[in-house]
Amino acid sequence: MKLELAPEVPKWVRGDPGRLGQVLLNLLENAAKFMEKGGIILRISLESPPSLSRFQIRFQIIDTGIGIQE
Repeated sequence: MKLELAPEVPKWVRGDPGRLGQVLLNLLENAAKFMEKGGIILRISLESPPSLSRFQIRFQIIDTGIGIQE
């Protein structure tokens, strides 16, 4: 697995680390489960410019798995 962390993402944020960790872990485990070869990238970037205390962080999981049928 590769981590791509944008430099503008704040080092500290307020939120629920347990819930966020659980969601990310579930998504990463699903990506790994359906992947025979290749890799997984967890990309974390800033979705919107930070204001005084509000901003959005984008979490993307990119993998080489089989995908979802249309």
